[in-house]
Amino acid sequence: MGMAASQARYLSLFARKSNLEYQAQQINQERSVLSQQCTAMYNSLLAMQVPTPPSTSEYTTIKYTGVQGATTITLGKVKPSGEKYCVEIITSETGDSLSKDYGSASYTKTTDGITIAGEEAYTFEDAKNKFPEDFSWERYEEAIRNSNILNPQNEPYKSDDFLVYIEKNDSGIKTVKFVLASEVTKSEGFVTTYSYISNGTFDKSEEIENCDLNFDGQGMITQIKIPFYSEDGTLLGTNDIKLTAEKTTDNAAYQDAYNQYEYAQYEYDKKQEEINAKTEIIQQQDRNLELKLQRLDTERQQITAEIDALKTVIKDNIDKSFKTFSG
Repeated sequence: MGMAASQARYLSLFARKSNLEYQAQQINQERSVLSQQCTAMYNSLLAMQVPTPPSTSEYTTIKYTGVQGATTITLGKVKPSGEKYCVEIITSETGDSLSKDYGSASYTKTTDGITIAGEEAYTFEDAKNKFPEDFSWERYEEAIRNSNILNPQNEPYKSDDFLVYIEKNDSGIKTVKFVLASEVTKSEGFVTTYSYISNGTFDKSEEIENCDLNFDGQGMITQIKIPFYSEDGTLLGTNDIKLTAEKTTDNAAYQDAYNQYEYAQYEYDKKQEEINAKTEIIQQQDRNLELKLQRLDTERQQITAEIDALKTVIKDNIDKSFKTFSG
């Protein structure tokens, strides 16, 4: 190969080598971006909170009961008040009420409205106006007042605090179900439902101040002394009631919590699968870029070897030319 041809070939190969190195730099930048995306995916996965199943011990309480005359009482919340206690006394009454259902219902909340268990949900007032003759709305309101369902301020809920939907069984019988509107907060989830109980038994609570409590060596309450007063507020004495203790588990609350855990676990698994799928796509793109980079490197090595060979040819041509003129 002549000197001119060798020099032209050398320049062509050198330009090709520079182009390959530029392409390799671009690929490395793309791989860096993919690496950052993959790191962000893993960080979001690490930031996710793993759902924890509820424990029955969290829903197990000690129930204190006693007999006052012909009435059985149950102790609710007990709060210290000076040297005495403010005690919630729960009694069993007869009448219309709401009863918490076992389990819960799924709901979906969109701009078009709310569906619960696949049925359209209404505010209490809207349902009352839409189906005025179909259901006993006045009795439902009484049932809400009677029910021992208290809001965070420890006060009874009102009818406008509820959403209602109509459930139909296989026989076509329609039943109104009640749901607290304050529990329907997300776009979808599970919510506690309540059923209307006609002329059934329900719990009625009353907080009584200045009660005395007796405890045994293990800290268990053995007796309560409930004060009673005259019409002018004079203390007349106390009703001394012996109490028995029994451990009880709120199975309905536990089941609700477990349903919420299963839904949270479903969301966690779904999110994890989405992240893994996106990560796999990124890793495949990175593998493709790595193969492309290897091909470019192989070609660069071949060109480098040819450039080195051309350098030798060019040097030999120069040497021969100068030797000719110097000879």
